[in-house]
Amino acid sequence: QHQQQQQPMHKSNTESIIIHVCDEARGVNRDFPCDRKTLLAEMRYFRAYLANDDGTRKGEDVDISVHCDVNIFEWLVGFMQTPNEPPILDSASVVSILISSDFLEMEKLVNFCLSFMATHLEEIVQMPIDLSCIPDKLVQKLADRVDASVLGGLRDKRDKLLSKLYKRRLELDFRNPPLDARRGGGMSKICCCKW
Repeated sequence: QHQQQQQPMHKSNTESIIIHVCDEARGVNRDFPCDRKTLLAEMRYFRAYLANDDGTRKGEDVDISVHCDVNIFEWLVGFMQTPNEPPILDSASVVSILISSDFLEMEKLVNFCLSFMATHLEEIVQMPIDLSCIPDKLVQKLADRVDASVLGGLRDKRDKLLSKLYKRRLELDFRNPPLDARRGGGMSKICCCKW
């Protein structure tokens, strides 16, 4: 019978934090070791549990368990560890990664996902995925990245996202008319959505 001894979490100048991920859908549990400084810098959600207000380490040991898709969390950790060379993002997983990164307060990744969605929106709205779970604040940010004329050309038969995006885009266009319209030299152009 082999017993595992707990290894000290201090190695040279780095400190590892173990995040226990429980994926109930797959019945899988997996541990992810993460560098504490990187974790606090990239997944700001954990600051409340691991750092004092002044950024110093909290004295007590904290057991971190996360309930989510283990593959999505693995992707998030990959991005956190190598943000300049991120893992491959695809249309099938971008919504799950976006929502998880927003929850974990990974601002760089949220922006990365929104930019990806803006350029792959036609493909994403055709996929059999739930888009109603995207929070309004992210719909607003996505609308800011997509021109109304692009939205007008898209088809979303089940209206999973498009009408929300178009509404937000119109609100942005009314609030922020083009520069020439502000100078009195033109009108703000509003496109018509054809259903």
